[in-house]
Order: sequence, then C-alpha cells, then structure tokens
Amino acid sequence: MIAAGQGEVRMFCMDTPTAEYFLFKHDLDHEFRQSPALYTAPFDWAVLRGQSTLRDFVDAGFARIRPTEWPKSNRAGAAIRCARRCPDPTSS
Repeated sequence: MIAAGQGEVRMFCMDTPTAEYFLFKHDLDHEFRQSPALYTAPFDWAVLRGQSTLRDFVDAGFARIRPTEWPKSNRAGAAIRCARRCPDPTSS
C-alpha cells in the first residue's frame, strides 16, 4: 500500500475489506477506484493448533450473523478486486 501511495504501483488486486482498510488507513481512498470482482472465494479463518476453545468461540460468533447482515460484497466470500489509481485531474 505504501508503494501504491508513492506512485510505484498503479494497480493492485486485493480482497475488498482489506484493501478498503489500508486505503483509508493511508488516506488513499480518493486515489484509487475498484473494479468489479475478479472472482470470489469462500471466507476462511484459522486459529493455532490446540486452540479449540477459541475456534469454537469464533465459529459460534460467525454462526450468529444472519446472511442479510453480511455486506453484499462479502455474502459469497471474499471478493477479489483490482484498484486502479485515478488520473490526476490537474495534469493535462
């Protein structure tokens, strides 16, 4: 994301929630635009081996979220999108 902010990277592909987090964190949200999803994949998560209590806790939490409460872009899983730097309106 740092390279994108410095102009070294003009386009990148990343899952939507993560990309949005870093774009806002680095104040780059106005610099990049998202493409339609390239593909979606199931939402996966993991815990360290032997952490069954934590695994069960997280699993129970996800089970409590109704499908209508998930953002539309995440209902089928993680959407992978490309972001492209917007053209500079001041340059000709």
